[in-house]
Amino acid sequence: MSISNGRLFWDVHQAGYQDFYCYDSVELAVQGMMSFDPARDKEPVGWHRHASTGRRRPAGDASKEYINM
Repeated sequence: MSISNGRLFWDVHQAGYQDFYCYDSVELAVQGMMSFDPARDKEPVGWHRHASTGRRRPAGDASKEYINM
């Protein structure tokens, strides 16, 4: 994982990255990364945009998730 400008990059490698999640701030991205447990979680929490799926979560709230492609 890697963080840049409020984005949490997933599966970072020499050629680029696999995926990323957008956060309202770098601080929230760090919190999402630090609380993520791959044995327990499918994805980090607190993000507001997941670009590859078009999912949005206003204020990082999973209960308000919708798709906006």
